[in-house]
Amino acid sequence: MKSRVWKSIFSLLLTISMVLGLLPSSMAAAEANGNSHTITIQHAPSVIKVGDKPVLQARVLDANGDELSEEAVVWSTDNPECAAFTPQHPGKLLTLKEGTISVTASLESNQTIRDTIDIKVEPNIKEVYMRIEGYDRTIFPRTKVQIPLYDISADLGKASGSSSGTSNGWSVDKFNNPTNAHAIVKVLRDLGMSQIKDNEEDAPDKFDFQDYGWGLYIAMIGGDREFDHSGMSGWMYAVNDTLPSVGSQGRDLEDGDDIVWYYGAFGFDNVYTKISANKTHVQMGEEVRMKLTGASSMDGLGNDKVFLPVSNATILIKEGGAEYKGKEPAVITDEKGEATLVFNKPGTYEISAVRYRANESYGEETIDIVRPYPVTITVASP
Repeated sequence: MKSRVWKSIFSLLLTISMVLGLLPSSMAAAEANGNSHTITIQHAPSVIKVGDKPVLQARVLDANGDELSEEAVVWSTDNPECAAFTPQHPGKLLTLKEGTISVTASLESNQTIRDTIDIKVEPNIKEVYMRIEGYDRTIFPRTKVQIPLYDISADLGKASGSSSGTSNGWSVDKFNNPTNAHAIVKVLRDLGMSQIKDNEEDAPDKFDFQDYGWGLYIAMIGGDREFDHSGMSGWMYAVNDTLPSVGSQGRDLEDGDDIVWYYGAFGFDNVYTKISANKTHVQMGEEVRMKLTGASSMDGLGNDKVFLPVSNATILIKEGGAEYKGKEPAVITDEKGEATLVFNKPGTYEISAVRYRANESYGEETIDIVRPYPVTITVASP
């Protein structure tokens, strides 16, 4: 009799607590079902980024406050397109796109016992500098761009090489941060280019980014395709003047990275160049001394990154947005990589360089340097 009285009193107090909000809903549900277990999500972040993969933990206690580590927990979200849990790794949350999600941890034995929290998923964006140099033209001048982490699978084509394997796609869950692969696709798409289709020919508004399963490979941009000029010709990329030793999908972006994608007609033998001037503001008739240096061996460890003089290169001058043109007669760099310019009219000029060498496999001379980022010279009237 006394037991029934106390049970009635307890039920009354429990009901009052639920109405007044004094008990968590999970605890109230547990008590109402004659189960005094409770579950609490522990130390979960309130804000994460796309690509983050936090492993969440929940603590289960019995009526005495003792931890029940053997109790299985079921994890779920209310928006699996934004973030979802992996069945293979309980508690591991995969973030796929920005938004706000509700995460719930429930007891597998009684899913009315649960705890729910809200997590905000923010975009994962890196700000970098990008430049794209084709075989004989600048496709995209050095520009600061913002690159988000997003699903690039739809912008990839089939691999043409024999080393290709089965691909499981390149969705957001494959990455922790945006990579150089995301950067090149984002910039090319923003330029109005698209992945070439099987029935299309190479064209200035197309690119060919191939999925090999184990990695990604740029075969063509803007009509410049691998092997067009030799068995070694193709696309490469440099980050902060260094050639990474991994494919573009394997190198995460860092804020401030300076990235150059370039077409090398001679592959790794193409010289990666820089150009400088002893002064950038001059009067008409005043001499400007240009210097061209280059490195033909750069690896992912930073070895052999020594810039040496580049001789026998033709200086190119761009005025008022017109295409680069060599002076007549041509101004050629000497054995020190130096050349002198004199301007006979005021204006703003961009100075770059080009060099050709014999190419037996192509049958004619071929460009063997990467066009350097231009120097701007301002010429004023006396």
